[in-house]
Amino acid sequence: MTNTAAAAVLAAVTLAALAAGALVFAVVVLVVAGVVLADFAAVLSRAGPRPITLAAAVPGVGLPAAIAFQPDNAWTAVPDFVAAGVLAAFAMALAFGRRRGVTAALGGTALAGLAVGLGASGLLLLSGLPEGWRWILGVLLLATAVDAVRQEAATRVKAVPAGAMTVAVALLLAGGLALAADPPFNLSSAAGVAAVALLAAAAAGLLREAVDDAVANARADAATPEAVTRSPRLPVGLLTAAATPVLLAAPAAYALARLASL
Repeated sequence: MTNTAAAAVLAAVTLAALAAGALVFAVVVLVVAGVVLADFAAVLSRAGPRPITLAAAVPGVGLPAAIAFQPDNAWTAVPDFVAAGVLAAFAMALAFGRRRGVTAALGGTALAGLAVGLGASGLLLLSGLPEGWRWILGVLLLATAVDAVRQEAATRVKAVPAGAMTVAVALLLAGGLALAADPPFNLSSAAGVAAVALLAAAAAGLLREAVDDAVANARADAATPEAVTRSPRLPVGLLTAAATPVLLAAPAAYALARLASL
């Protein structure tokens, strides 16, 4: 299965859960967050940092779980879960006797936990807004589509610059979304989601490339030159690559939705 196909499946499952009700949506988001977090941690481990998955789960799964059951606290709970995750990572590193690569492990733990936790929390907070389903729909469709176009344009299309093609697709999708929806999800809201999707797709691409390079370097350090020549570069984990654009876009989309409601 390709990254695009996996992203489409995740988007379809998320939309089906959203239509089934708030409780089903919360459960599905938390399950997906846990699975993606485990995949993300495994990918970072191959790249070298070896994050502490249990500690990353404190903000990665604990934060969205708290927001799902106590949405009134919203972002006020973020510092507490970040601090708890860092303290848990330190405690587990000491308890398991880890002495090498501790700084990289702590950084990987924070990256995985915050990327997944803030993204899942953003989706849950959007679902609690009066017109939140429109924003979730926009985030899922635009972030998934824009990232897919960016990847295809970067590898297969040479006549038109990849960036220009990606921006054009994002604007067309945003315009169609705005025309199909009733206010308050108007043209400006759709344009805001398009901008968020573009930035999230770009950030996901940079993260994907950075992890690819780190994995390739780790393989080069551990293998003979002949083995490295024969071994292809390992991609980011399938679920991580599929979910990252949406996870990165969701918190910014929530901020835009709150501004639009003022």
